[in-house]
Amino acid sequence: MRPSNDKAPKTNPLARYRFLIVDDEPFTRQIIATALRGLGCNKLGFAQDGREALTAIVDASERTDFILSDFQMPNMNGLELLKSIRMGVRGVDNKIAFGLLTGYSDKEIVGAAFRLDVDCFLTKPVSQAVLEQRLTTVLAEDRVLRDQSYYREVNVRIKKAMSLDVRPKTEIRYDDLPIKVDPSRILDDVALQDVAPGSTLIRDLLTANGEVILRSGQILDNRLLTLLAQLAEIDPTVDGFTIMTPDDT
Repeated sequence: MRPSNDKAPKTNPLARYRFLIVDDEPFTRQIIATALRGLGCNKLGFAQDGREALTAIVDASERTDFILSDFQMPNMNGLELLKSIRMGVRGVDNKIAFGLLTGYSDKEIVGAAFRLDVDCFLTKPVSQAVLEQRLTTVLAEDRVLRDQSYYREVNVRIKKAMSLDVRPKTEIRYDDLPIKVDPSRILDDVALQDVAPGSTLIRDLLTANGEVILRSGQILDNRLLTLLAQLAEIDPTVDGFTIMTPDDT
């Protein structure tokens, strides 16, 4: 009698993807590599900074599917690397998924990361369970990126990448918004968990220090709400949304 295959180990769907781990600390690279191997992911590449990462992507014998990168690195930091990817420098596929490894001290970089269409935030130290959930979600998405000229304007060359246009919270002027506003559908100071997918951001979303994360007029789809929930792990002050609820009529 043939042995039953019912208890045969299942292959994790993530195993077919190639990951590039970018961090200047060997210990951090090893921790993430161990977590990935625990998920059955053995197609791994490594780089110590953004410049080395770009070379590794270009020289690799197969396509890189996902980059996991720290922010603070010499030569080229994580935001500079993300911007280079999104602009398709050196012929790199600009749709490569990108996860930014962050800590509490990095919360001021999130505005630039949002504008560069980062795919997920991973708070250090990264657990294997969280890693699996975030990677699985991102790799299942069919993303549409913006024109490269949009990414070109994002400032990433300072230590803390502030917005190009930081504005304090002011009274809302509906005539100035890039959308048609229905005042009867506007809610103020809404908690993140209560924001319905499809709502429109009416007031710029700012960090505590005034950095713009998202501009008014932005549709808050499931992807953005997921990123904002991840961001709340880094900066709990990002809350209190002014939104226009979806038009369900």
